[in-house]
Amino acid sequence: MHSPSHPRRRGVSGVTLLELLVALAVLAILATMAAPALSEMMWSLRLSAQADKIVASLNRARSEAIYRRKDVALKGSSDRSFPNPCTQSASGGFDWTNMTTFVDGAHRHNLVPVPAPASGSGFGPNIILDQSSVQRTGLQGQDPSAPPLFLIYSNACAVVFHGDGMPRAFASASGGETMQSVEVIVCRPNASPAQNARRIQMTAGGRVRVVQDSGQGLCPPLG
Repeated sequence: MHSPSHPRRRGVSGVTLLELLVALAVLAILATMAAPALSEMMWSLRLSAQADKIVASLNRARSEAIYRRKDVALKGSSDRSFPNPCTQSASGGFDWTNMTTFVDGAHRHNLVPVPAPASGSGFGPNIILDQSSVQRTGLQGQDPSAPPLFLIYSNACAVVFHGDGMPRAFASASGGETMQSVEVIVCRPNASPAQNARRIQMTAGGRVRVVQDSGQGLCPPLG
C-alpha cells in the first residue's frame, strides 16, 4: 500500500517589524499631505450646498406664488425675532443668515410676519412656509451662541414673487419695490477653499445661476 501523499507546504512570507514601521510612516506622510486637499474639498461642498439651498428657496417661493396666485416673499435677516426687520450686514448689503419664505397677505415684504389685521382692513395675515438658518457649528446641531459657518448677504432685503411669477426686490429696509437683479453671496471668510464664495444671481426676469468667486480669504463685495 502506498502511503497518502502530503501536499507540499508553500513558503509563508512575512514582513519584519522594520518594514511595518516604514509602511506606517509612509501612510502618515501621505495622510498629512492629503489633509489640506480634503479639507478644501469639504468646505467647497458645504458652500455649494448652502448656495443650492438658497436657490431652492427662491424657486419654491416663485412656484408657491404661481400656484397660490398671491405674493410670496423670501426674506433675510440676522435673527428670527418677530416682527423681523431687514438688517444690514457687516459684509455689505442685507444680512441673510436667517431666511423666511412666507405668503405675504399683508403686503409688507420687509417685515415678517405681521399680526393678522382687524376685520375689514382688506389684507390677510402672512403665512410662513419655511424658515432656515445657516449652520452655526461644525458638528451636528445648532449652537445659537456660536458664529455662523458662513456669511450670507444680499443687495436686497427681500425678494417677493407676484402671482405671475415675476420677482420684485426690496432694496431698502423701509420698503420700495423695484424690478432689479438680485445677488446673494455665501462666503467663508477664510483662505480655504480658494474659491471661498458663491454668488447666487437672479435676473430681473427670475433666472437664477450660481457663480464661484474668490475673496482671497475675505468676503467679496456685492457686484
